Amino acid sequence: MSGLEARVKALAGTLFAGLPAHRTLTVELKAESSDFVRIARTRVRQAGHVDEAELSLRLVERRDGALFESSSALTLTGERSADTARARRALDELSVQVSRLPESPFSELARARGTSRRALVDAPARVNTGELLDAAHGLDLSGLTAEGTIARAVLCSAGTEHWFETPRAVVDASVVADNGKAIKLQLAGASLELAAWSRLLDDARANLPILTRPPARVGPGAHRVYLGPMAVAELVEMLSWGGVGEAAIRQGDSPLLRAREQHLRFSPLFSLSEDFTRGDVPAFTDEGDLAPEVVPIVTRGELEGSLVSARTAREYGVPANGAQQGEAMRAPSIAPGALEPDQILRTLGDGLYVPNLWYLNWSDQPGGRITGMTRYATTLVRGGEQIAPIENLRFDDTIFRVFGASLEALDARASLVPATSTYDFRSLGGARVPGVLLRELSFPS
Repeated sequence: MSGLEARVKALAGTLFAGLPAHRTLTVELKAESSDFVRIARTRVRQAGHVDEAELSLRLVERRDGALFESSSALTLTGERSADTARARRALDELSVQVSRLPESPFSELARARGTSRRALVDAPARVNTGELLDAAHGLDLSGLTAEGTIARAVLCSAGTEHWFETPRAVVDASVVADNGKAIKLQLAGASLELAAWSRLLDDARANLPILTRPPARVGPGAHRVYLGPMAVAELVEMLSWGGVGEAAIRQGDSPLLRAREQHLRFSPLFSLSEDFTRGDVPAFTDEGDLAPEVVPIVTRGELEGSLVSARTAREYGVPANGAQQGEAMRAPSIAPGALEPDQILRTLGDGLYVPNLWYLNWSDQPGGRITGMTRYATTLVRGGEQIAPIENLRFDDTIFRVFGASLEALDARASLVPATSTYDFRSLGGARVPGVLLRELSFPS
């Protein structure tokens, strides 16, 4: 057991000890110890370290047959007596607040939801920045490296106890061409292999000469397109914004309502699921529910399910399946197809090779229409060869075409596109998705 785990469990036990029977308390932890390095022009420009731990408290009270809920958060200092005193004060304040708040109809007293523990603390993440930069000699590399240990936990007074602690190292960088075009590189894991990083750099070196050519102007319209895994991951992330959640479907915000009510099908090549078998993201929710290892959303083109949080389950009377309250995907996975890497350009023939998409948003959320921009190393392909970079284009199309009528093939292997956000805390996990070949994608401008 790590020192952090021992301290947090002891603190939670102290808070649980004095609770009356008509109240339950849930304690949620987010913590990390991370080293960050910013890189520009293949040199270290800034380095820093962050130790951060935040404890969220949620108190639920049953009174006169109704439920009342209040919550707050505090930052831990690492000093046991100070943290215990501050947490006690926070709980006292919640006790006063919960007696004054209106009824919370979809709350629930905490109950025993099992235990789990995954702690890989014996193998801390390491990024040898010097080796990474040496391998990139001669390239204009800019980006970020982050390494260290990330922890998540949920404990409740009814007996639930989940702990997740793992090393995580990430490189999120770009190789920049003289004309400003760039090739995006991402690598993540409990540790980073120099050989894998070198392969990414070799691919970038091979493609840089194409990006330095004068850009081709491609007119608006429908174009045959290959979307790389990072572009596909951007589309999948949009589905977490009011797409795959049961609450969004019930409230009419999700495009999957059309699939459910009108029996719209995606391509039989398309299967989407939430997959926790990789073990790189916790499967428990902030209420302490454990998700199944795999939650199917679309199976061979048929809508099979949705993400259902405990709160949505209580509101609509449907079974929960371990989704967080926001019902966003935490471990999205798309089943691969049969398109081998050396066949991609030849099979594309004439069209656009799009490794990245940018600035995505819903242009018609209930209709499933998404808009966004091409960026980085998008190239024009003719006769199975990359000819030149293109000027950025805006696409606007529906998920029912991208993953349905226009879907021609998927990569034979799915790639892990890591979550690299560092807002508040470093992200865990990522999307495991293949690239996709589309008969056409609509570009209005």
